[in-house]
Amino acid sequence: MALAAVVILACCGLGRRAEPPAVPTTPEEAALATFALAETSLGPPPNLEAIARVFDRERFTDDPTELLEALAALRGVRDLRAVASQRLEGLERWAVDLEGQVDGPGLAEFSVHAERRGTDVWRVVWFHGPESSWPKPPAR
Repeated sequence: MALAAVVILACCGLGRRAEPPAVPTTPEEAALATFALAETSLGPPPNLEAIARVFDRERFTDDPTELLEALAALRGVRDLRAVASQRLEGLERWAVDLEGQVDGPGLAEFSVHAERRGTDVWRVVWFHGPESSWPKPPAR
């Protein structure tokens, strides 16, 4: 619970983390850690070790460029809060919906999917927001 509070403070701009978030132990922590990484771990050089604690390593290690660009677009989201969390039917995957303030009027909506990896370890496998999505959908 304390980790989630620190991550929320970092995302809201109320406190800056010198260190990136620890390994998430809930889907909500994984979702919030996504935004903390955008503020703490993009470098230069990017902290790929910290990113691998939050994201599914198999999905980005060949070429992390797409993930790094998507995370950079999340910088500056303020007053972030989780508004819903639910298990996706038939999967060990949870969807966490968030809202946050971005430049301009109104709130932006984001969605993050996290999957369980072992006991009490969660990894982000997908996220989407107004200016950012990872992994990108295949070209048609």
